[in-house]
Amino acid sequence: MISTLVGIGFLSVTLAGVVQLYSLASMAVSVADSRTIALMAAETRIETAQAHGYTGLPAIGQYPLDDAMLAPLPGASGTITVAQGPQPQSRTVSVRISWRQRPGRQLSTVRLSRIIAAGGMS
Repeated sequence: MISTLVGIGFLSVTLAGVVQLYSLASMAVSVADSRTIALMAAETRIETAQAHGYTGLPAIGQYPLDDAMLAPLPGASGTITVAQGPQPQSRTVSVRISWRQRPGRQLSTVRLSRIIAAGGMS
């Protein structure tokens, strides 16, 4: 009888640990999925800016990012910043996307930048 109770107690503790690990793993997968969505959206915007070339860039400044790709991210917001590049006739294009995975949690952020020059890459 006692050995049965000890066995049941051991199984209960083990099962509780497995359930907790499953919960943590599910949360980690959700965070990774959100980060992937944000990185894909940022990379798409950077690639689009590069495809338009130096002359197709907007004026130096910061612009809000309104992208349908951000819809799955809770409370997502983003900006595209065009700044003077390190060389004449170059610009640094940066995309910043932030979201809050769950209410009350810290803000998650992804940032990507690329230098786009008038003559392209040489």
